[in-house]
Amino acid sequence: MATKGNDLLPSGASPVDDDAAGGVDLSNLRVNFSEKEATSEAFDLAPVPTGKYLVAITDVEVRFSTSEKNNGKPYWSVEMTTQEGKYEGRKFWGNVMLFEGALFSLSQLLKATGFEDRVTEGSKTYGQIPAGEELMGKKLVINVVKTRDTYREQQNADGEKLFKNEVKGYLKGDTIVGAASSGGNSLLPG
Repeated sequence: MATKGNDLLPSGASPVDDDAAGGVDLSNLRVNFSEKEATSEAFDLAPVPTGKYLVAITDVEVRFSTSEKNNGKPYWSVEMTTQEGKYEGRKFWGNVMLFEGALFSLSQLLKATGFEDRVTEGSKTYGQIPAGEELMGKKLVINVVKTRDTYREQQNADGEKLFKNEVKGYLKGDTIVGAASSGGNSLLPG
């Protein structure tokens, strides 16, 4: 959140610690909507069809694995936003591992974003990966697969089949975009 402290509270107002959880009295909260915020509409977050989508990288965050096998090892959480077609503005996320033995996605991502010179092979040569900020705004094509979300199905436990999208590959931005499943000449899955 871009605001600090009590910037949204009226002048002279302060948070009220009125319960054991340290609650804040927001009865006098005032905000100033930007035009973009005020015109915001809800997205349909149903998974999109399997296919290739032209995206731009809109956020890269370094995180560290908490899995038993790779605990503490770094990876990028990459946010990508669709740039055209029926699903323009939709977000996808991919995790790109930054440690040996799991560099397949990193190799694809670097090649797709113009950093192919950073992909070196062999035990005595090391490719210097770009800082995450250098990827911001880069356009590329991603392979997206619509798949069952078994984790959410187990949590939900009502028998409903649930689906999600997974990013399964990264290609250069000039790659032809489309899906065999779209059944037409459209550039994007429909």
